Amino acid sequence: MFKIGIGIPAYNCESRLLKTLYTIHEQTFQSFGLFIIDDASTDKTSEVIQEGLRLFTEFQPTYIATHRQNQGIQRTRNELFNFYWQDGKPACEFFFYCDADLELDKFLFENLLRMLYHEPEAAYAYCDF
Repeated sequence: MFKIGIGIPAYNCESRLLKTLYTIHEQTFQSFGLFIIDDASTDKTSEVIQEGLRLFTEFQPTYIATHRQNQGIQRTRNELFNFYWQDGKPACEFFFYCDADLELDKFLFENLLRMLYHEPEAAYAYCDF
């Protein structure tokens, strides 16, 4: 089981998504899986997803879905969270929603996990990207 599930809702983000996937790939903490949903994009988002996933073929599990009709951000985020639950149990210890246009600091997951383990009563961690 990997530690972090990263959920990315993607809609018409062809110009930004590859950079986001690259900054995820460059994380110093590498125990994560990707959950990406293309929410019926009308641009080349699905092609960018396929291109970006080549970065991850060696070690991270990935789950990709494509909507035939746009479902909106909230429904897509809910569906991403459902990927996190597999067979009635979590697929990973933590879940991180990542917008398709974020550029993450390479120490982000390492720092968030350090804080969560340092404060075991904490239910979540948040930060400025």
